Amino acid sequence: MQKLLALDIGDKYIGLAKNIQSISQRLNSILNDKNSIKNISQIISDNKIDKIIVGLPLGYDGKETDQSNIIKEYILQLRKYIKIPVVYENEILTSIEAQNNLRTAGFSPSEVKKLEHSEAASILLQQYLSHCHPDRSGGISKNN
Repeated sequence: MQKLLALDIGDKYIGLAKNIQSISQRLNSILNDKNSIKNISQIISDNKIDKIIVGLPLGYDGKETDQSNIIKEYILQLRKYIKIPVVYENEILTSIEAQNNLRTAGFSPSEVKKLEHSEAASILLQQYLSHCHPDRSGGISKNN
């Protein structure tokens, strides 16, 4: 099975999750700062990642948002350092689901804030794994 890394890119933090076979595992979030691309590149290298799954925020109408464009620009910058496929996955409502999961598990409000992006990345990855999108474009594809 391919080794996958999911990214939930927020303004301040980037949530990360990787797969162990067909199960997603939440990793620690990283700061979305000037070092984040270097840090993600290192994580990809260290874990021998084959493909990246990126949460893309779409509106309820299925159209891209301003935040979608920011994320796509970030990925363009990341792709200068990596040579593996990138797949976009609709992340609608994953943040809400992540917060609910963490609250239900008994995490404090401050812990929820700290973990929500990585939990959202884990949800994205599990969502991707559950329908295993083929990579039709040979690299980057947009999956709604």
